[in-house]
Amino acid sequence: MKHSITALLVMVFITGAGCASRSTTDVQYPVNLQENLFNVARYYEKGAYMRDVKLVAAEADDYIARSLKNKKYIRPAIIFDIDETLLNNQPMYQKTGYRFIPSVWKRWVDSAEIPAVEPILKLYLKYVDGVDIFIVTGRNVFQRAQTMRNLEKRGIHGATMVFFKEAWDKDLTALEHKTKVVQQLVEKEGYEVIANIGDQSSDFGATIQGANFKLPNYLYISR
Repeated sequence: MKHSITALLVMVFITGAGCASRSTTDVQYPVNLQENLFNVARYYEKGAYMRDVKLVAAEADDYIARSLKNKKYIRPAIIFDIDETLLNNQPMYQKTGYRFIPSVWKRWVDSAEIPAVEPILKLYLKYVDGVDIFIVTGRNVFQRAQTMRNLEKRGIHGATMVFFKEAWDKDLTALEHKTKVVQQLVEKEGYEVIANIGDQSSDFGATIQGANFKLPNYLYISR
């Protein structure tokens, strides 16, 4: 999972704008870094984040249920991301003041104790026994063992396949990696993707397969 905190904090919750004196070119300015951090923390800690997650989960559930009812699929599939989709890393960010620290991230992943995003866990469990579910993550393959332990602890099991970024794909961006996996599932294995649930634009690949449901993530950007 690649993180771009600086770019995100410049982008998120921008309220200030200005222009050069007597210039026809508008220039947008970011608000103070501390204010950005405060706004991100407030969003996650005061209930707005979970409210928005529940809305997306409900929309996805409604769409999947209607799709399965109204269309006869041969090999229906649903795709889930891991970080900020099935698992919630916000508690780690809260402890670090919403900054990404590689050493802390490694210990966090190795602990295999990351909590689930509960509304998405419920969505997963509702369909895992009736539809092929694929979990596609940008985590590297060397994190497979601890990640699988973590998923199992949270009741996230029964997926048809969990795809990590393999050693030979290490130079691929998140977008390229996920596009490659989805194309393999659709073009080579004949799956029909009903829905793709993730938190990054890159989670949905370069070509749209099924309906995309994007969860909020103001913590980082994965490209």
